[in-house]
Amino acid sequence: MPLPTEANKILEQVLNLVNENFPPTQAQQIASFAQHFFNSVTPEDILARDNVENLYGAAVYYWRFASQYLPEQTKVQVYNPQFEQDGWQSAHTIVSILIKNMPFLADSIRMALNRQGLTVHLMVHPILTTQRDESGKLIAISPTGNSESLIHLEVDLQTESSILLKIASELKQILADVRIAITDWQVMQNKMAEAFQELQKNPPPIDSNEINEVSDFLQWARTNHFTFLGYREYKLDSKTLVLKRIKGSSLGILRTEDSDAISDSFAQLPLQLRKLAQKPNLLLLNKTTTFSTIHRPVRMDYIGVKQVDAQGIVTGEKRFLGLYTSSAYHQSTLEIPIIRHKVQYVLSNMAGNGHKNQALFYILETYPHDELFQIDAETLRQTTLGILQLQEQQRIRLFVHPDTYGRFFSCLVYIPRERYDTELRKQMQKLLQESFGGTHVDFNVRLTESVAAQIHFIVYTPTGTCASIEIKKIEQQLVEITRSWTDRLHTALIEHNGEEQGTYLSHRYANAFSVAYREDFSARHAIYDIDKILLLEANNDISISLYRPIETLDNSLHFKLFHPHTHIPLSLVLPMLENMGVKVIQERSYQVQTAKNVWIHDFELLHHESSLQIEQVKDAFQTLFAKIWRQEVSNDGFNRLVLYAKLNWQAIIIFRAYWKYLRQTGANFTQEYVELALINNPKITNLLLDLFNARCNPATRDNSTNIVEQIEKSLDSIASLDEDR
Repeated sequence: MPLPTEANKILEQVLNLVNENFPPTQAQQIASFAQHFFNSVTPEDILARDNVENLYGAAVYYWRFASQYLPEQTKVQVYNPQFEQDGWQSAHTIVSILIKNMPFLADSIRMALNRQGLTVHLMVHPILTTQRDESGKLIAISPTGNSESLIHLEVDLQTESSILLKIASELKQILADVRIAITDWQVMQNKMAEAFQELQKNPPPIDSNEINEVSDFLQWARTNHFTFLGYREYKLDSKTLVLKRIKGSSLGILRTEDSDAISDSFAQLPLQLRKLAQKPNLLLLNKTTTFSTIHRPVRMDYIGVKQVDAQGIVTGEKRFLGLYTSSAYHQSTLEIPIIRHKVQYVLSNMAGNGHKNQALFYILETYPHDELFQIDAETLRQTTLGILQLQEQQRIRLFVHPDTYGRFFSCLVYIPRERYDTELRKQMQKLLQESFGGTHVDFNVRLTESVAAQIHFIVYTPTGTCASIEIKKIEQQLVEITRSWTDRLHTALIEHNGEEQGTYLSHRYANAFSVAYREDFSARHAIYDIDKILLLEANNDISISLYRPIETLDNSLHFKLFHPHTHIPLSLVLPMLENMGVKVIQERSYQVQTAKNVWIHDFELLHHESSLQIEQVKDAFQTLFAKIWRQEVSNDGFNRLVLYAKLNWQAIIIFRAYWKYLRQTGANFTQEYVELALINNPKITNLLLDLFNARCNPATRDNSTNIVEQIEKSLDSIASLDEDR
């Protein structure tokens, strides 16, 4: 690991350049600034950028960048420094920011850059305590003064000026959001305190237990469990059922749209959903459909406190937008108001059963907290009891909870932990989005010591969606997705061979097939290959399979060759197949880990016999190849007759013998020409075979006269005189 002293030597050279190139007073200021700046850079990052001139240029640039600044400003520059004009350069685009120090800056900036598809290669974030004059001119870096964030980022190189401007513009907007949220933070917190005090002083005419629980929740939220980002008050028009903004009430990120306009999102809800606003339940806990631009890139949390008058009529709402803090997510469910009552309700139904009660409590503690805020107690009870039944079971379950306003479906999926991987999660996500008609999906994965992995999907749908969903059907589809190739092989082998033999073969071949084979062939396909391998092990020769995948063209075939111990060179097989009338397009090899270490060679073949039906030639083709392989039959072009005249190996031998006889009698035609004549005229070829059998086979009735007449008649239609001869 590089030593810090090596980085210090580089920085000493940078400071020497400062002293050499600036007057003493100015050099002292720049050197002090540079030391503060580089203290925030790791030695490794300094050594990775060990060009002293570039580091010197960056130090001078940032000193000038920070030399003039007023507290209300947000300085952002996005550019590509060039050595000739700027005195330094970088392989990346540089983002420079100077802003009053406040929470959430680093997180929010990274989020903004990530949303634009930019990778942050380096982030340096020194906090400067500055002394400035009234105009904002930097006087000194000192122990006391204004706290300012100077942020240096290196992102993927961007050369288009329009893109650089877009990056800067979006960063300024995000930083404005952060500033306004932080500025109004205390005011928003006070608004929640006011809502609490109002419930205590002027409680509405509803159940006192609900009032107390809502009051406790508001106190809990405002004590470091909720990050306030926005606030607004609304008035509910009971006649038109619209929510109208109260002008002047907007705070935080909602302050920029402060008017008395109606809430468009509420107005777009179906009437039956808008009527829910009239119900005098005090507290609304939900998620917004928009992502936070501050701190965490998640959908914002929404806390709504309904305003209820003395007659019990809902008159409006106080709405808080923000994010629950990390401490809220790590706190026990029994300590969180609203949630604790739901948990106690669920546990009360398991009273008297210590072991199950403990297991159920663990399920509740690990249940998604966002979901606990929204789900009703009875649905939670049914869901958690269903999860309890999964304990120590290798099963897949789906639990669905629709949003009250029809904006999303919350889907909890439990699968065996060892089955979970990213690819499987993507498949499940795609299935759920299609099944619920979703526009997009959020997810969160939880892996614990439990045998089951928990994946929480939120499938967002067009507002007001309340379609009838067949949960069990979707769950079964998830089961199919989560079944591994080995699972499918086990099932297929039992169906094919019976339970005893199928289970035996499943154990034997569960891990025998390579990843490449599993990607190319289904488990059901594999059971037939296993049959071939078993034959191979019995005779220690070869096994063969000619087949046509359903998705291939009519003139395409596949040919599998199974061979023990060793891989077969393509050069050995290619001449045999081409002499059988096919062209080899490609070959893929797969090793099967068995006692004999079997190799499967899968050849893709093309042929020119348009009327070919594979069942007519399969057995003859396979037998002929085996004969050629064993050198029991000659490897020549006569073998093409197996496809083009549909002859078996014995019939082909007869025509090969005829040719050899003709050659001995002095015939002028080459072997290739005779082969083509027979291939081009398969009908006559088969009649010649019939004539041979009629005259030479004692078991066949001699009808040679009739066959000769058919041959002579067929010869009249041959265009080539040579082929006629």
